[in-house]
Amino acid sequence: MQAAHHTLPPRPASTRPILRPYWGVGENWRTTLLLTATLGGLLVTLMTELLGAFRLLAHGPVVAVWSSVFVGLLAWFVRSRRHATAQPSVRDRTPFTLTELLLLGYLAVVVTFTAMLAWVAPPNTWDSQTYHMSRVMHWVQNRSVDFYPTAILRQLHSNPWAEYLILHLQLLTGTDRLANFVQWASMVGSLVGSSAVAKELGADRRGQILAAVACATIPMGILQSTSTQTDYVVAFWLVCLAFFSMRLAKRPDLPSALGVGGALGLAILTKGTAYVFALPFVALLAMTTFRRRERKLLVFFGLACTIAFVSNAAHYARNLDLYGSPLGPGAEGAGLEYNNQRIDTAVIASNLLRNAGLHMGTREPLSRAAERSINALHALLGISSNDPDTTWPGTSFQVQRPSMNEDNAGNPVHLALIGIALLIYAFRFRRNSTVTAYVAAVVVGFLIFCTYLKWQPWHSRLHLPLFVLWTPLIGLALSSLSRAWAGNMAAIVMISSSAPTFVFSQTKPATGSASIFTLPRDDQYFSKRPDLLPVYNEAARRIKALNCADVGLMTDMEGWEYPLWVLLKDNASTPVRIKHVAVGNASQRKSTDLESFEPCALFLSNREQAPSISVAGKPYVLTWSSGGIGIYAPR
Repeated sequence: MQAAHHTLPPRPASTRPILRPYWGVGENWRTTLLLTATLGGLLVTLMTELLGAFRLLAHGPVVAVWSSVFVGLLAWFVRSRRHATAQPSVRDRTPFTLTELLLLGYLAVVVTFTAMLAWVAPPNTWDSQTYHMSRVMHWVQNRSVDFYPTAILRQLHSNPWAEYLILHLQLLTGTDRLANFVQWASMVGSLVGSSAVAKELGADRRGQILAAVACATIPMGILQSTSTQTDYVVAFWLVCLAFFSMRLAKRPDLPSALGVGGALGLAILTKGTAYVFALPFVALLAMTTFRRRERKLLVFFGLACTIAFVSNAAHYARNLDLYGSPLGPGAEGAGLEYNNQRIDTAVIASNLLRNAGLHMGTREPLSRAAERSINALHALLGISSNDPDTTWPGTSFQVQRPSMNEDNAGNPVHLALIGIALLIYAFRFRRNSTVTAYVAAVVVGFLIFCTYLKWQPWHSRLHLPLFVLWTPLIGLALSSLSRAWAGNMAAIVMISSSAPTFVFSQTKPATGSASIFTLPRDDQYFSKRPDLLPVYNEAARRIKALNCADVGLMTDMEGWEYPLWVLLKDNASTPVRIKHVAVGNASQRKSTDLESFEPCALFLSNREQAPSISVAGKPYVLTWSSGGIGIYAPR
């Protein structure tokens, strides 16, 4: 008997393995970009910690690892495309209006012009010189991100993710040309993310574009997007967190869980303010998870929390080892605590008023009027606007005047638009649970910020993530107006009011005698302290004249360290090592590796200069001094 042959029907093409929707290029392209960035951020963290554990953070190993990553991604992409089936892309086919095209064109101009500024100008903010870039140079020198002795403790305990990426760029290129692009890329990502969040809130295409325009015109954001500050980086991760939290609550799946966990972990690893601003979003997601009691959602929420913790575990461990706390010392020194020394209703109201006042600076009469009003309200509250328990030492409250400085610029137009958007929300969207939850999360984040942190005159910089998180609501509110011209006028006001920040930045001016396009690059490192330029140049010249390759650094917590690295490495015939010596703080425990380091010169900054000093039993004599800088040579 002939055996029967059973032939299975061919597998329908539509059931073949295909690229998941998250990795498509149709309507989910923004989701793809945000998730790819988040997974890439986790990869940077993993590579940094693993290579650093074996002291392999050097050009060769980093190039090898990144090459392997790119080869693997290319192979995955080719294989995925080979097995993917053509599917119709679901997207809005409605032609763009002229207004939408003009606004998109403006966004392209912002992205292009800020990229040019980021490339031409070097890292030159105050924090870049003290710890952002300095810690990167120590990591390169040590081939590890382990803690080391330093007089500037922020180089150790401050959350390091933004500098991790700068470290990789530095090792790959051998230059700091790409250092500013970490913040720039975060700005571009935030433009995409704000529009994606606006869509989740229910905004139409015009509203999504207006959200991106609102994000692109934040004065503080424009100024920071070409610097090595970290507030735009944490803003981007918080936008990703908000977006993926809403996606996970609506449709629990693995990509959304990875997005929530990765974004939360990276936000925390970037800056401490992420704890404050992320808490309400995480709390809302937790309440949703435990209220619905869906097993799948519970598992994914647990996975997200695990990813967030694990991504910070190594930095927690280093802080715990040195300070006894995973969060670091909680202060910059004696009497320099970050948190309010007391908390009550008057304190919270005071900080709400003073933090808002940082963004009320416009014309002088209006600024003075706002300042008088806030002080009058403090009198009614029975608390001083300069209460030492709630005010950073050595500072006093005033309404911030218009500024082109990325440390203290205000956002008055956007503050007004937030107020308008909240009014529109109250009348039109308060019954929308998704919008209400989002508004509540951002408002509560600001309340926690004001409750916990002492007021500082540079808090406007720390507010950048809040302003970015408000832009989706601004886009939603403006697009909901029955008269389209009102939203268009708001866009024009935002664009025109922010335009000067592109040209007249204090640290990156595009015109004038100090223009970044004409001023020598080395001179631009001193844009914040031009008085130090001749002093540092002469100090570097004298150290080079000693044929010295091992330089001991003695400074205070605000010492400008990074320019010394730049000037000594320029045209250096032998590799230069710079290490902090005679450290008197907690990091002196990490001085064991200095036993083989014998400086042939000492660079003293902001320290008392005696005719001679002794370091590790070796005497040094002062050979030159100027402007608070001293050079010592062995006796």
